Amino acid sequence: MTFREIDNLRKQGRLEEAYRLARQALENAPEDLWLKRGMGWVLYDLIKRELREVHEEEEVEQLADTVNVNLRRVHRYFTEFRQLSLPLEDNVIRSQMLRLAVQAQKAGWKGFLDFVEWWGLEHLASEDWEPSQTEDGRELPCLALRVLYALGRVLRSLPPQDSRVTWILEHLQEGLSRYLDDQWLLRSKGFALAKLARFNEAREVMIQVLRKNPREWWRWREMGELLEADDPEQAIMCYYHACTLERDKGKLVGVYLRLAQLLAAQARYDEAAWCAERARATRESRGWRIPQELQELLDTDWFCTHRNAPEPQIHTERFATLFLMGIREEDVEYRRAVLDHHNAQKGLAYFLWSPREGTAVRYNRFPEIQKASVGTMAELEIAHHEERTLVIACRLIPFQEIPNFAVQVRGRLRRRAGQNHGFVHTDTGERYFVPPKTVGTLHDGARVEATCVYKYNPERDQESWVVLSLTPVA
Repeated sequence: MTFREIDNLRKQGRLEEAYRLARQALENAPEDLWLKRGMGWVLYDLIKRELREVHEEEEVEQLADTVNVNLRRVHRYFTEFRQLSLPLEDNVIRSQMLRLAVQAQKAGWKGFLDFVEWWGLEHLASEDWEPSQTEDGRELPCLALRVLYALGRVLRSLPPQDSRVTWILEHLQEGLSRYLDDQWLLRSKGFALAKLARFNEAREVMIQVLRKNPREWWRWREMGELLEADDPEQAIMCYYHACTLERDKGKLVGVYLRLAQLLAAQARYDEAAWCAERARATRESRGWRIPQELQELLDTDWFCTHRNAPEPQIHTERFATLFLMGIREEDVEYRRAVLDHHNAQKGLAYFLWSPREGTAVRYNRFPEIQKASVGTMAELEIAHHEERTLVIACRLIPFQEIPNFAVQVRGRLRRRAGQNHGFVHTDTGERYFVPPKTVGTLHDGARVEATCVYKYNPERDQESWVVLSLTPVA
């Protein structure tokens, strides 16, 4: 009995016969490499047939409830393939079996992680990192990325103390070194860091994932899951924001359940009862069963007392804005500031709130400032983050004096012949410098109203009053 006979049966689709003959042959010659190779390809075709309903390009994370796969048989075939101990040089069949292992994991196979550890990702070939294409020309992620995505899915079910969490994280880092901005690798890295109780790092990574598309509700749900143990109040807000983004309440029944549990733990019973009732009503309207966790909430005394509570009026847009910027509400500072100058080329306006402090505000974030005149006042909400000043909000407001910094005065413009600058002299004797760009074509003696700030001049290394804008008055 030879490799050729086994392979011919396989190519004819007579897989059971090929499998039986290969087993018999290996019993007589267990070290025959060609017989092992023949059996390897038979096992490949057998597993491929079992997984025919699991499409390689399918992006659904878990297909176990929608496909009919004999996972026990799949597991046996993979185990037999491992026992063949084919040399690393047989990289074609090894890569093909790894590809099938990813499909099997999607279908719910629990042996995936053990198989990958045995396979050894350090043996991935350069072509395993290259994208593949479907028959209609669509590009698919490379084999290496598919394996890493599957490891990320498995990761979520591992207990924190499992040593393989660190092992998976190391491979995710390798993937990110090649695909720096891959959101799915970043997402899995965040989960791994959270499993390792590295919550600050996990939070920063997951914020990067959120920023990829902050309008997708499930990203906020996952952030809520990440924050539950470390920061339940922010987890609640993440869950609430997920609920504002998704219209299909059927997708949110799990989110409402978690909200109810977390809110009840904080004695926010009105909100908890409303969320629990929403989860129940949605399930009942769709004919879904009530899970034990939800029923336990519905049976509590606090639910009976608060079951008719109104819908919580929780506004989450501001929270989401701050969260994506990495800022907490208590870190926000308010400043009244004056528009000092525009830089149209860079698309920004520069505001001052003290002689030496201010910040740039971009037109694309706050379009109304583009047409605002120099000297206009605004209320800024700012926060300091990683040595930067972040502008959260910018609202134009009527001018209000800021003692010792910003004033509006009336007086006469004084400018000497041949000079392009001038001074505003008030009726009470103060004098304010008017730079050439502000004087314009106004004549000496003109009656004016001036917006002035006390600002620092780096060229002279001194602070002094400067007029930002002049308006002729009768």
